[in-house]
Amino acid sequence: MTQSTTFEKQQSRITCTADEVSQYLLKYTNFFDKHPEVLAQLDLSHSSGAAISLIERQVGVLRKENKTLRNQIKSLVNVAKQNDDLMQKIHSLSMSLLKAVSIEEFLEIIHSQLETDFDADFVAVRLLNNEISQAAPADILLDPSDEVYPLFDSILNRGKPICGRLNRQQLQYLFADDAEEVVSVAVVPLFYSTPKGLLAIGSRDAERFRAGTSTTFLNQLGDMAGLSLNRFA
Repeated sequence: MTQSTTFEKQQSRITCTADEVSQYLLKYTNFFDKHPEVLAQLDLSHSSGAAISLIERQVGVLRKENKTLRNQIKSLVNVAKQNDDLMQKIHSLSMSLLKAVSIEEFLEIIHSQLETDFDADFVAVRLLNNEISQAAPADILLDPSDEVYPLFDSILNRGKPICGRLNRQQLQYLFADDAEEVVSVAVVPLFYSTPKGLLAIGSRDAERFRAGTSTTFLNQLGDMAGLSLNRFA
C-alpha cells in the first residue's frame, strides 16, 4: 500500500460533528472571506422554499434580534412609567394622610384615594380601639376581646401585608354585604411601633392580589397610614 493511499484512508476517517463545525466558524469568523468558493456552494433554505444567501440569512436573524430588543426596551420603559406614576400617587396619598386632622378625615382619604387613584374595588379599615383615643365610628373598631379578633391576630402580629384569599368569616367581617364579590384581598397591618389596625383592599379580580404579589407598595402604605394614625393614639 502506497503512502498516499494510506493518507487518503486516514483522511476519509476524519469526521466533524455539527457542533465542532459551528465552534470552528464562530472562532474563525473570516473563514468565508478567505474561502469564497465554499460560500458560493452553500444552500440555505428559506421558509418559503427558495434559497437565500448567507448574508440575507444573517440580516434576517439580526432584524429578528433587533425587534426582540426593541420590544424588551419598550416593555422596560412602560414599567418605569408605571412605577413613576405609582410613586406620584403614593406621595399624594402620603401628604393627604399626614394632613388629616381626624379619624373621619383619615378614613375618607383612604377610601377615596384608593378607589380613585389605585382602582380599588372595595376598601375596609378596622382600628384597634385600645390604640385609638380619638372618637371613631363604632363599626370600624376591633377589640382584642372580640370573638373575631383571633381571625386577624396572626396578621396583626406578623406586621406584614398578605395577599390572596380570606375565609368566609374574615370576608364577611371586613366587607359585609360586598363579601360575595371579593375574590382576592390585600390585608395590610397599620403599624407604627405597635399595631394600630388593618386595611383591607378587596378586588373582583382573582389575579389582582394573588399569593406572591409584590407587597412593596403595600408595606409603604401600611407604614404611612400607621404613622398618620399614631397622632390619634
